[in-house]
Amino acid sequence: MSHQSFTRLTAGGFSEEQTEALFEVYGDGYESLATKRDLESLATKDDLERFATKDDLEGFARKDDLQAFATKVDLQGGLQALELRLTLRFGALMVAGVAVLAALERL
Repeated sequence: MSHQSFTRLTAGGFSEEQTEALFEVYGDGYESLATKRDLESLATKDDLERFATKDDLEGFARKDDLQAFATKVDLQGGLQALELRLTLRFGALMVAGVAVLAALERL
């Protein structure tokens, strides 16, 4: 509590002892209360209306719906297998190209 509160209580008829007792009892509790500055940072009803509601989210997929699709791990395994097959085919194409050039050179 402030000095201003102390002055108002004593001017209103409280003795200094009574005022000090009130300060001891209630003084600590007021320090933990939210101030106007604390409340200004909280979202208001108008702020919350800008976000999606439950009805807005009805059209989106749920976790159960997504289980039918491939996971990232599944796709990575498939990509690695595809990469290996392409590497082998490209290597075979290079070997065939070198063989054709060697055969043409002998002629």
